[in-house]
Amino acid sequence: MLEIWQKLGDDTSLLYLATAYYLINNDTKATEILRKSANLGNKQAQLRTGYATLMGVGTNPDLKKATDIFKRLAKEKLPEAVYFTGAMFLLDEEDFVQKDPQKARKLLLWSVNNGCKFAQFEHGVMLLKDEKTKDDGIKFIYAAAKQQEVRAMMWLAIELARGTTIPRNIKESQKYLEKCYNLRFTPAVMALKEAMNTNN
Repeated sequence: MLEIWQKLGDDTSLLYLATAYYLINNDTKATEILRKSANLGNKQAQLRTGYATLMGVGTNPDLKKATDIFKRLAKEKLPEAVYFTGAMFLLDEEDFVQKDPQKARKLLLWSVNNGCKFAQFEHGVMLLKDEKTKDDGIKFIYAAAKQQEVRAMMWLAIELARGTTIPRNIKESQKYLEKCYNLRFTPAVMALKEAMNTNN
């Protein structure tokens, strides 16, 4: 499959190829291919390039460069880019963005309402704090998990095992934990390793 994506060479195939390289722990190669997809105009690749630049995955971290990418994509109404731009307005980095909590809240709420998985998870967790909005919070978390937001899936894995916030379901808990593991989410990797050691 990797050879087919490589041979096709279009922006979508390169995005799939980059994702595959991330999953096999070759971040440098993944980032290189991701940039090619981004240069061909793939918006998701451009977004992921911004995230990789922010976190220093396969490249040196550069907060200013990442912010510029997010701001540009936010103008095109890409929900995840709007989310990251909103988050940047919560930072105190006056060299390239002036802190503006009111603007941040507006952008973050827009990203929630337009399906950004990161914003949906965080909004869901916030709603859990009030018994009146708890059910809505759980719905937002499930919606984020459906889009493979790893924090949402890990939250569900834990809560489904504990059975305090939502009804206990060990089978569903294991399913979410394995999904997180497959996405290389470190807490899930550690949890599964610990569970395997306990069983031996």
